[in-house]
Amino acid sequence: MSAGGSSTSAPRTARRSTGGALLSTPSTRATRSNSGTPSSSSWRADVPVELLTLLKFVLLGLLYLFVGRTVRVFAGELGASRRKAAPAPRPAVAAPSEPNRRSRRIPKELVLHPPGGASQVIPLSGHGVVLGRGTTADVHVEDVYVSDEHAEILPDDGSWSIRDLGSTNGTFLNGAKVTRPTPLAVGDQLRFGKTRVELRR
Repeated sequence: MSAGGSSTSAPRTARRSTGGALLSTPSTRATRSNSGTPSSSSWRADVPVELLTLLKFVLLGLLYLFVGRTVRVFAGELGASRRKAAPAPRPAVAAPSEPNRRSRRIPKELVLHPPGGASQVIPLSGHGVVLGRGTTADVHVEDVYVSDEHAEILPDDGSWSIRDLGSTNGTFLNGAKVTRPTPLAVGDQLRFGKTRVELRR
């Protein structure tokens, strides 16, 4: 009580504990806690925008690098599995030489089949053979549709060729008209007029 006799006491700012220490009020503790711990918004505000952008690009680059390496590894394993699954190539078979193949197809004789007459076998020798209806022909062909010197079978680099000698009705090899010297082979069929000629070995 004051000396003036007033009974009003001063306001209390803090309470004392049993041991005599001051007890802080809740508002005081909250103020100290908030001022001592920085918030997340204040931390983001402290980081420069350029640094955040750079970090984003770095993360994207690392992601692309990882994906690219994964794709390359997968593609390499797939290619290796395909190579293992592919069958081994077969050894090449040597083709027969050209001279041997041609020698089996070189005719050795003619078989003449005139119309209405007996067949005639004519061996092919080193020189050419002229076929026709005239007396100057090496092989006489009794056929009114055949010219005096109708066609010639002549040597051609180890084989034989047929050449038309300007006949009236033409010379035909396997159904095609002969217009220039054409190689002959075993089994070919010649036709002069109505006469047929077969080439044999």
